[in-house]
Amino acid sequence: MSLIEDIVIRKILDSRGNPTVEVEVYTLSGYGRAAAPAGKSTGKYEVKAYPAGGIDAGIKYFKERMENLMGMDATRQEDIDAMLHEIDGTQDFSMLGGNIAVAVSLAVAKAAANSLGLPFYQYLGGVYANMLPKPVGNVLGEENMLLEAPPFRRCLRFLSVTAPEIMCSPMPKFTEF
Repeated sequence: MSLIEDIVIRKILDSRGNPTVEVEVYTLSGYGRAAAPAGKSTGKYEVKAYPAGGIDAGIKYFKERMENLMGMDATRQEDIDAMLHEIDGTQDFSMLGGNIAVAVSLAVAKAAANSLGLPFYQYLGGVYANMLPKPVGNVLGEENMLLEAPPFRRCLRFLSVTAPEIMCSPMPKFTEF
């Protein structure tokens, strides 16, 4: 079964040392964990990353209301997301914080996939999904990554070295890929 039994939320530090959240969701037969990026984007149409009181206020607010998610079916993502909106009660997630909502939603989706015994990419992509997603680099500027690392870490290392070069180069046309 994919009914939500427990949710654990904690403050962690992202790769830049900024506080963000990590959420664990436990169902009767599965588990999912996700962390939200702290992000630096602050567009005027974006939701609030955290409430006015900061990340700790958002975590406290969520803990006081997370009981609303208990017993819900993790495979009903639209219902979960609607409940997160209801818990927040605002248009811009200024009470709960968009980062907390993202972490909870993603952790629930991962728990649902785990409950069904499916890889996450296949749970999201459907029965015909047959490829793992490729890592996408954004801002990975850490130079202290392991040199003798598994393939995924080598890919991240490659992105951290090449991303600054790519950003300063003209983008190729799509037909050149």
